[in-house]
Amino acid sequence: MTSIQSDELAKLLARTSDRICSRILHENIEWVDVAIEIENMRDLVRAQCPENLDLFERLYEARFRRFWEQWHSDVGPLYGESDTDWQPA
Repeated sequence: MTSIQSDELAKLLARTSDRICSRILHENIEWVDVAIEIENMRDLVRAQCPENLDLFERLYEARFRRFWEQWHSDVGPLYGESDTDWQPA
């Protein structure tokens, strides 16, 4: 993959994040679909600026999980979480 300029990468990450958040808020989407989009975004960060992967996980992934828990808590646990640990809000 070719290297993206830092300002272009920041804009791309912002657009991608906005799209994922919009899907969580406005679509009837399964967590697995969100997880796939997060993984694609993570791959982009890993390829373009691997030194910021921890920052990506703390900021973006936490944001997506928080949105999911706020808007879809009634549908079940997040991908990878135990059904027995999950309780609706």
